[in-house]
Amino acid sequence: MRAGQDSNFSVGDTVLHVWGEATAVNFAAGTWMVEYGRGFIPSTMAFALADTLFSTTDFVTMFYTFRIYTKALIQEAGLCLSSLLPASR
Repeated sequence: MRAGQDSNFSVGDTVLHVWGEATAVNFAAGTWMVEYGRGFIPSTMAFALADTLFSTTDFVTMFYTFRIYTKALIQEAGLCLSSLLPASR
């Protein structure tokens, strides 16, 4: 999409962006959207926190997000560390 270009998408449409491209979205009531991201995920937490604090003010969801994220981060760290340590006999 080019700057200033409006697009309407239907149910099930997939929208792809090239590196560095972003889009503003206006949702109608009852709309759901799934986003997928790759890369160094911890770098996005500051943006998510700022969005929650200043835009959505959905503190309950923020709590659950951080709880799930922390649990997954601990599991990943444990898996990484266990692969680095020598196996005990």
